[in-house]
Amino acid sequence: MKNILCIGGSDSSGFAGIQADQRVTHTHGLHTLFAVTAVTSQSVDEVEMISPMSSASIQSQLKSNVENFDVSCVKSGMIPSATAVKAIASVLNTSERAFAYVLDPVLRTSSGANLIDINGKEALVDQLFPIATVITPNVIEAEVLTGHKIENVEQQHQAARSLLQTGCRAVLIKGGHLTESLGTDLLLLQEQPDTVIIIEGTAVQDRSVRGTGCAYATAIACGLAEGNSLVDSVQRAKQFIQRAIEQALLVPGNGWLLGP
Repeated sequence: MKNILCIGGSDSSGFAGIQADQRVTHTHGLHTLFAVTAVTSQSVDEVEMISPMSSASIQSQLKSNVENFDVSCVKSGMIPSATAVKAIASVLNTSERAFAYVLDPVLRTSSGANLIDINGKEALVDQLFPIATVITPNVIEAEVLTGHKIENVEQQHQAARSLLQTGCRAVLIKGGHLTESLGTDLLLLQEQPDTVIIIEGTAVQDRSVRGTGCAYATAIACGLAEGNSLVDSVQRAKQFIQRAIEQALLVPGNGWLLGP
């Protein structure tokens, strides 16, 4: 059984964060290791409280996992601060093990609450982007990271090229917020920066499902852990997340949970 190390926040509602990560890895038959960066109190509509873990705690969790387990892939989501970024970078950069790294730059929740401070965002770009196999921002996150509006596929491509300059090996910009090509994602590889790989999908109407970004990135990590290429892993993950949204379950209390 392969091990995936998931770094991120705990969601008290169970819809997103490391809870979503574990549902995905379990579905793929993989074991999940964790490094919790923050504990959050969330409802379907809002984040009520964020309690960041200390950098010492994050570093200890990471070291315990990478030193004692054979980690096939690392996936990170919510990283709330620059000190947390530094703690993560210090462990990943010094690990003797080689593993793929899927970085989902979680900047805010679906309800609009910020999940990382200004210094944290800059540290994320400077310290973790250069060691990532792929970063997976959605359109809104890509706009924040590049400082440019994205309203069509051409601007999506320009943003991906800009983000490649941070040193990451690939950029996947998820197009779920684009009205022109809703549900269509764009993948750009460092080794082929002029070749645009379109990952097509269809939007599921009348169904607002939380945790899709977490689950998508984790599904990509599962593919990489199983030895698939990045392009194949992204394509398989896209199919997986489409099915999960289509099969979403309505949880009492007014919330859609990604399906099995």
